[in-house]
Amino acid sequence: MNQLVFTQNGQPVTDSLKVAETFGKEHARVMRDIRELECSEEFRVGNFAESTYINAQGRDTPKYIITEQGFAFLAMGYTGKEAARFKELYISEFNKMRDSLNRPYANLTPELQAIFLLDQRTQEIINRVEHIENNTTIDYGQQRELNSLAKQRVFKVIGGNKSPAYADGSLRSKVYKGIWKDYQDYFNVNSYCNTLVADYNRAKQYLTIWTPQGKLLRGIEQTNNQMCIED
Repeated sequence: MNQLVFTQNGQPVTDSLKVAETFGKEHARVMRDIRELECSEEFRVGNFAESTYINAQGRDTPKYIITEQGFAFLAMGYTGKEAARFKELYISEFNKMRDSLNRPYANLTPELQAIFLLDQRTQEIINRVEHIENNTTIDYGQQRELNSLAKQRVFKVIGGNKSPAYADGSLRSKVYKGIWKDYQDYFNVNSYCNTLVADYNRAKQYLTIWTPQGKLLRGIEQTNNQMCIED
């Protein structure tokens, strides 16, 4: 006899084909029994899922995927000594399958069980760390590091402290505002202080390579070029 119980979406189930074969009934009869069950529509939908299989003629043919509760409800209508034996067999198979799902490593050697358990715990730690990084903002020391990188980048893009653009306090202020505005837009934060831990390394890289664009860039270039011409 083929395996009576299998898993689908992590749940032990059987199907109408196996029930028909086990109880010695025509599949069409079992399908009709399921449709005629006196149960709520909610119970029917939750425990008898419509599916298909390929029959001997190569055609898609309807069948039902049946949960443990669905089987118990259906099998109540099958009586007799043989039916009772098959019910016991099914119950035993459902119990075994449920046990194997609850204890997936039970049949492994102690060494393999230890390896899988270690892998599972390692993954749990990784998941917790990722959750923390994705929901925790950087600390004060990291905030200072980002602020320092931003100052260094502004200092460089305007040409150093001896450049005309640096001497222009208004322009220098616009460049500072520009780098943080672009930063906030890129990382979707209202302040660099709210940078996520998970984004910290990318944030440092961003500030290291940031370049002003458009009107701000032209303002820096024009100011520096103008003073050079005057000299």
